[in-house]
Amino acid sequence: MTYQETKQYQHLTTIAQLPPDWHPDANPIPRTVIQDTHTILEALHAKGVPLPAVFPWVTGAIQLQYHEENRYLEVLLFPGGGCEGYLKFGTQEEEDIDFSSVDDAVRFLGRWHT
Repeated sequence: MTYQETKQYQHLTTIAQLPPDWHPDANPIPRTVIQDTHTILEALHAKGVPLPAVFPWVTGAIQLQYHEENRYLEVLLFPGGGCEGYLKFGTQEEEDIDFSSVDDAVRFLGRWHT
């Protein structure tokens, strides 16, 4: 299966087509956020990593999320280029990180399956 055949690609394509007023309090999701999200998802797919769920935020951000029982990992991509992640694996580990690049976000998301 190619990246373009994944449900995450299809969902992100739908998100990219949302009208500016898709929610009463919504800000438009910038093309740069959509493209950075595609870059991250495609990199994960190329590495054989199962893809996270994709959610739009009314702030114009995109959230990538894994969640399973007491394990949680998310990355938020913000308008203006900011990117941050949060990780909680039970009581063992918890992190809140700001990223300087989408490559950092790919490495962080890859930790879900390590």
